Amino acid sequence: MGIDGPKVKKILIRGANWLGDSVISIPVIRTVRKNYPDAYIGLVLRKGPAELLAALPYVNKIYLEGKDDRAVIKEKFDLGILLTNSFSSALKFWLWGVKERIGYPAEYRGIFLTKKVPLAGKPRSIHLSEEYFRILEAAGLKEFEKKPEFFIPEKNLLKAGEMLKETGFQNSELLIGVCPGATYGPAKIWPKERYLNVISYLIKEKGAKIIIFGGSGETEIINYLLKNQDFSDSIMASPDNDILTGAALIKKCRLFITNDTGPMHIAAALGIPVIAIFGSTNPVWTGPSGAGTRVIYRKLECSPCYSRSCKNKKANYECLTGISEKEVLSSIEELKIFKREEK
Repeated sequence: MGIDGPKVKKILIRGANWLGDSVISIPVIRTVRKNYPDAYIGLVLRKGPAELLAALPYVNKIYLEGKDDRAVIKEKFDLGILLTNSFSSALKFWLWGVKERIGYPAEYRGIFLTKKVPLAGKPRSIHLSEEYFRILEAAGLKEFEKKPEFFIPEKNLLKAGEMLKETGFQNSELLIGVCPGATYGPAKIWPKERYLNVISYLIKEKGAKIIIFGGSGETEIINYLLKNQDFSDSIMASPDNDILTGAALIKKCRLFITNDTGPMHIAAALGIPVIAIFGSTNPVWTGPSGAGTRVIYRKLECSPCYSRSCKNKKANYECLTGISEKEVLSSIEELKIFKREEK
């Protein structure tokens, strides 16, 4: 049991801001619930993550940051767990009157924390999930639940099924998801021409049906792949404005090929085999979890730079362009997803 165990009746968790980080945080939130089975647990999120975690069973209520601030204050929370490192999040917990406030003392926000978690050496040197669990350890929690998971409402599962039926994909023996873009920027995006070559091979040589995933800001690369006339009847797009139906479609896939994105973490949490292509970011810190994953990462002298676009003119996205289609296809073969078709 954690800080003042029996006295903690209400717990407020400040969740992650990015979709992928939100998926990574699910076992952390589950661990809080296991340690405090009878507590009222609130979760503060921005709009996107709030939609993503709408079916999360471990919290009593999700509060939208900025919209539900007064409701948070009225609850008078005993314990606050900050998964974010921003100055503003710690300040708000203090302003909201959360009694105990635990987190990392980054960005000069230590003055607002009642318990500062020691930084784990060099930043981003351990997986983000472990960074989160260090906060729980500092809070005195004992029983940890680290297995990844993700929750999809039944209505979204039904909607995904209808979409597959409409396109004739519902009986596909080899349904493969591809997420070729990234909201973060071009330093995360493997060249679209190479995605096209991989998709072409999977359709023509393996008889796969392909679902393309991506948000509204990634329409250029999505349309580039969708409009290829050689296999237009074997490819469809996930809805770009319905992330939970997208997650339901991911659950139907036998394989997920992706850049470092939020959907990458959803697929891994659902137990779908994942081929993850990393560019400017660090798979040690935010790589997908699970045994059925393969990370392809071309580490350069300037890697990881965490930049949205390449600042190294000499390298010029070599961290991405240095990864070939053959390397991706070889990683797929290692996962043995074609074994059923070849019997």
